[in-house]
Amino acid sequence: MLGLVELFVLIGSFYLGLELRFGGDSLKEAFQPFLPKAIIYSIVMQMSLVAFGVYQRQSTQSPDMLALRIGASLLMGMIILSMMYYVIPAFFLGRGVLALTVFVSFTGVMVVRILFARIAGKRDIRLRVLVLGAGKTATLIKDTVKNGELDGVNIVGYVPLAGDQETEKEHDLVIPSESLIKYVEEKDIDEIVLAADDRRKGFPVQDLLDCKMSGISVLDLLSFFERETGKIRLDIL
Repeated sequence: MLGLVELFVLIGSFYLGLELRFGGDSLKEAFQPFLPKAIIYSIVMQMSLVAFGVYQRQSTQSPDMLALRIGASLLMGMIILSMMYYVIPAFFLGRGVLALTVFVSFTGVMVVRILFARIAGKRDIRLRVLVLGAGKTATLIKDTVKNGELDGVNIVGYVPLAGDQETEKEHDLVIPSESLIKYVEEKDIDEIVLAADDRRKGFPVQDLLDCKMSGISVLDLLSFFERETGKIRLDIL
């Protein structure tokens, strides 16, 4: 649904860019001839958005990163369109129209994303994270969640390991009935964070390799904290 809305926003941005460049009279006269160009422009730009991962949950982590992704994808689409215009002159657009259209597209897509984040916030579109470990090290994640520093992610649960130390704090334990990869696929996990107390005891290396080969991101705890909180945890360095 978000992609469909943004497709119409890109088409509308094309005509608005044309309006800003030439005025209302030329827009009315050129509406029908410019429709194929608007469709080509919108498709190329949306495919660029897809290629830059704008429609993945990871893109919702930071507004700054989202704006960077959208800007980079529209710039890439602009380059592709410029190359297409040399191959297919019938779809040619002036540089002024194209630049205005890209600027309007960026503004329109960002506005849609802000509204989407507010409307769909209750549905929890955050990054889904599974923590591998449920001992003392995993407690650091739970404490950070309580402090409100991990609002950008959704901690699905904690998988206990053989080397985990006992802790007084309760964890949302997850014990996969079959293999780890099947649980990850069933729960639509985006990322696995390693928080084992002792990796020498029962560490599921093969399961992690299966997840990694299936496209699931695997992060160590230090990198996870650095990315999400912008801090380097010296206590686990």
